[in-house]
Amino acid sequence: LEKILGSKIKIGAVVGLLTLNSVRNLDKDRWAGTLVRDIMLKLEPQDIIGPRAGAYDALARLGASQTGRIPVVENGSLVGIISRSDMMRMLDFKAALRV
Repeated sequence: LEKILGSKIKIGAVVGLLTLNSVRNLDKDRWAGTLVRDIMLKLEPQDIIGPRAGAYDALARLGASQTGRIPVVENGSLVGIISRSDMMRMLDFKAALRV
């Protein structure tokens, strides 16, 4: 798990999200024998967003997210991840520019 945490891995469709908390909640002596699929958060359609979605939609989904992250998926492939902190930085930047 240490080697894949935070990595983008493509094996077919995007089906889940591995978080640091998922790993923290697992006893370290079980890491070697635990599969990612057993501790990842399963993703539902409302848990992902497309690259052409609006910022308001992304912000609304982030507000409902358990993880503070929304995978950006296009044609079944992961193309990015938006975090709450990413969105807050963008809003702060726009506010500073008065846009």
